[in-house]
Amino acid sequence: MLSPAQPAVAARVVGTETAGSCTETTLNAALADGGLVTFNCGGFHTIPLTSEKTISAGKLFRCQIGTHRLG
Repeated sequence: MLSPAQPAVAARVVGTETAGSCTETTLNAALADGGLVTFNCGGFHTIPLTSEKTISAGKLFRCQIGTHRLG
């Protein structure tokens, strides 16, 4: 059985191949838009957070170590 069509939501990329481009601001924007979130930080990088983030169930995260579904 097919599921009802879901509206398409574009993937959001956090970063532009440098650690400095992977910020809490770019992460917040990606989380607000919904859909797939990918990280392009130019290698291993930790994004320091100053506040708690709400992540909707079923959100996908893709980074260099694989794809992760939350929820």
